[in-house]
Amino acid sequence: MNPSNFSESFFTKPPWENIHSTLWPASLFTLRRNLKKYPFPHQQSETEARLVSETIRQACSRSHFLKDPIFLNLAELTAIQKEFIYEHFFVPEGIVQDRLHQGLIFDASGTFVIGINLSNHLTLHKIDFTSSWHEAWGFLSQADHELSQHLDYAFCPKFGFLTSDLRHCGTGLTLNASLHLPALLQLEMATKLEELVKNEDILITPMQTSTAEHVSDIFEGDLVVLQNRFHLGVKEDSLLHHLYNAATQLVNLEKSHRIQIKAGDFPEIKDAVSRSFGLLLHSYQLPTSEAFMALSFLKLGADLGWVKGISDKELNNLLFRCRRGHLLMQASEELPHDKILHKRASTIHSALKDTSLTFDNDI
Repeated sequence: MNPSNFSESFFTKPPWENIHSTLWPASLFTLRRNLKKYPFPHQQSETEARLVSETIRQACSRSHFLKDPIFLNLAELTAIQKEFIYEHFFVPEGIVQDRLHQGLIFDASGTFVIGINLSNHLTLHKIDFTSSWHEAWGFLSQADHELSQHLDYAFCPKFGFLTSDLRHCGTGLTLNASLHLPALLQLEMATKLEELVKNEDILITPMQTSTAEHVSDIFEGDLVVLQNRFHLGVKEDSLLHHLYNAATQLVNLEKSHRIQIKAGDFPEIKDAVSRSFGLLLHSYQLPTSEAFMALSFLKLGADLGWVKGISDKELNNLLFRCRRGHLLMQASEELPHDKILHKRASTIHSALKDTSLTFDNDI
């Protein structure tokens, strides 16, 4: 595919367009593997990097799990295109680091990505928007097994799969469960989410929305990411079980809080939804953090029946499209910061033109 027009195909059917769960937008499975007898990507010579790339691409060509694959040479992409890919496919670490013979292979579904010479020689990345964990993990595990028939992985009986980051040695598997928890965060402000989960194996972090913007400790858009803290000394099935249970626990608490809000009198929540609607509809400029928080309240309002004229699917689409990389890709040029802020506001205005508020006619 020509890098100059690759975004047109990706925009046609965004992988996050058909998110099945309002509260559990996505789960990301990432497996890291390296080839024996080759240095890690940050230590490779040009010849070694080329051989690793060629070996992995040949192995992928022999496998059956890739359908209509698309290969992209990262050296041919601009910084904007890389940021777009990071946002669009939730590609993990390493995509913005310039290293020799880096590439990405996408399948036709847009939910499976193979990274070559990123932070590790091989990165297998599966995105699930259906909460079908067993199916997603089964696919990724099968792909890993099939590739292992053609590739000689760096593996140590004592430490498991060897990775460029010591923290990932062992399974090499990281699972991120992304949850949307506005009601829980609003009504449980004095309680840490870690205390609600009570599982030392789970790391709870904000979602990083861009490669170019500062990552704070604030849960932008009320998006919470649960991630396995350990990779060594654990089995994949146990890791998945603990994280799935923790995510389900928070989702159930969120549902309970939404029922409480719907049945009770929470004028501060209605005010937040109303203010967010006004901010999104009338702002001339919008930074990512403000847009995400306001859209989060709008998603909550839509689920509670307070927002009409837009579906949760459309709000999900808007939430992901208003990020910096997507806005720059649509503009097809580099924009100064103030222009990006205005374009984000304009994009949101257009999407909300037929939207209205209704609080059972009480305001």
